[in-house]
Amino acid sequence: MARTRRSFTVQFKQEAVALTRQPDASVASVARGLGIGAGTLQYWIGHPPQARGAMRTPQSLEAESNDPAALKLRLKEAQKRIARLEMERDILKKATAFFANHSP
Repeated sequence: MARTRRSFTVQFKQEAVALTRQPDASVASVARGLGIGAGTLQYWIGHPPQARGAMRTPQSLEAESNDPAALKLRLKEAQKRIARLEMERDILKKATAFFANHSP
């Protein structure tokens, strides 16, 4: 069975890398907690995720909260997430209705 390739936002990658820098955190435990492969997380640590050509850490994103470029980036990511969640919600509604109608 073929696996589909998952896509992660730059912010997710940066936060995952930041979690590995916490005391008593290992790459394996952070990866397991996030549901990603340890090798993937190790790659992100060695090749820091970048947004628009410049390294942006979660702390710098907070510091630039009034920066129009950062706000646009966050808005775009939020809109993508909303669209995906709405699609998932609609699928679940249809599945619930289907199983409700076909239950014995």
